[in-house]
Amino acid sequence: HRISIGLNLKPKDTPITHYILDTESNKINKYHVTKDYFLQIAQKTNFSSSIKNGFINYVADGELIDTFDPSTSKIKMKEFNKLIA
Repeated sequence: HRISIGLNLKPKDTPITHYILDTESNKINKYHVTKDYFLQIAQKTNFSSSIKNGFINYVADGELIDTFDPSTSKIKMKEFNKLIA
């Protein structure tokens, strides 16, 4: 085991955004989540695996803001996975 710390920075009044792939619809869901979201999700999932492989088929405890199809998006899935990893 190793101990690590993750750090994210954002402007004070900007919502925290989290993206999750839904493999059934092959769409990506965009959520706005609370400041405690990542502490909570770490207790509900295999967080280290999700960070490495992407968050897939997880129902976020947040507000669904948008859903989009990565095949028609300007950004391709491979690039998206790099951004969220």
